[in-house]
Amino acid sequence: MVLPAAGLRWKSACALAAVLVFGAACSSNTPPTARQPGQPMRVLVIGDSLLSVGGPEYHGALNGQGYEIVGFHAVAGASMDDLLSAERVFVGIQPWTGPTFDDIVVDAASPDVVYLSFGTNDQHERKGLTVAEVLGDARQILDAFDDSCVVWQTWMSDISHLIDPPADYGERLGSFWDWVAGEADIVNDFGARLEAEPTLLAVDGVHPEPTGVAANATAMIEAIDGCGA
Repeated sequence: MVLPAAGLRWKSACALAAVLVFGAACSSNTPPTARQPGQPMRVLVIGDSLLSVGGPEYHGALNGQGYEIVGFHAVAGASMDDLLSAERVFVGIQPWTGPTFDDIVVDAASPDVVYLSFGTNDQHERKGLTVAEVLGDARQILDAFDDSCVVWQTWMSDISHLIDPPADYGERLGSFWDWVAGEADIVNDFGARLEAEPTLLAVDGVHPEPTGVAANATAMIEAIDGCGA
């Protein structure tokens, strides 16, 4: 399935029927966020360098626009395994330097929306994780926010030219995005946008350049808004 720019995928009958939604309401498996009129949507953001690069712009897109940021934690090189490590012993590409996952969950206090950007670092051979272990980490995060609307951001699967991963890296990452599409409530499939418009990437071929950050910030807001549709 080819996704247009800034495509949103939903974990619902719409997704199963391969219906694409752009700024329109679609029934999700998570009920619409219950808030009083005028009450901001409480948003928790957790991820890797694909959010830390451009973090101020993402922060700005959410601030003062009917949203309340209850946490913004993005660490370059981090994986879900690093985030979930209770002992804070890191074997990832880079250590998770933010709060512990338990503290993030407690401090966010049942956010309306959880926006996630993980997957690219988790597949790297330096992590040494099996497919089942990566999916187990993702499931643990989803289960912790079972009462929230979870939005997951995808990225390109073909970035092997930079990070020197195992031969099956692209296949593993692509399969992970497919799994996410069936488990997250809404998917900001920005990876499809990048594959169609590689000029949105910086010279490293992985991270977004300024116009890419701006485009993803818009896609982020559209996806988050879908939680309250």
